[in-house]
Order: sequence, then C-alpha cells, then structure tokens
Amino acid sequence: MSALTDALTAYGADVQSALDRFGGDESLYQLCFGLLLDDQNFHDLEAHIAAENMEGAFLAAHTLKGVLGNLGITPLLHSISNVVEALRTHDTENLSTEHEAIHAGLAQLRQIQMETASPA
Repeated sequence: MSALTDALTAYGADVQSALDRFGGDESLYQLCFGLLLDDQNFHDLEAHIAAENMEGAFLAAHTLKGVLGNLGITPLLHSISNVVEALRTHDTENLSTEHEAIHAGLAQLRQIQMETASPA
C-alpha cells in the first residue's frame, strides 16, 4: 500500500474495504480521495447551514455520507452521519457540534494528503 493509504488506515479509515469496492485499484482510490477534499458538497453544506437552509444542508450532507462511505473514511463518516441525523430531526444543538467535527476531520485529511504527497 502507499503512504497515503497507510496514513488513512492509521487515521481510522477502512481502506481495505474501500479498495475492495474499487476493484483493488489503488490509483483510482487515491484519485477519488483527492477529489473528496475539494468536493463542492462541503462548501454547499457550510453555505446552507449558514443560510439556515436545512433541506439544502441535508442534501449536501447525505451526498457526502455516501462518498465518505465508499471511500471508507470512517471517522469523518461518523460525523457526517450525525449531521444527517441532526438535520433530519431538526436538532440544531447537535448540528453545531458535529459541524465542527467535520471541519476538524477535513483538516486532518488535508494534512494527511499534504504529508503523503509525492514531490513533483
């Protein structure tokens, strides 16, 4: 496995199961992981929560839940799943806490990508 997948495994991601879904294609997995970090749905989630558009926030969070699940990014998947449930039940108190956890998790993933990137 690569430095990226090793680091993601250490982070708590279920990389092996994800690679099984990717047909063992680690290059494709790495590409999709890179795309995840710039996924528009993270920006949409932020904007919809700020605008108190809970339906739009729910759709963005639900989409991210599927992407994170497919990539096996378990720690962040738990946070986004909690956001989906908070939005589903209109639980704004827990939404704030989980929203902060998503920011922290995304920052960790960006750090992992930066630390494991091959020099150009």
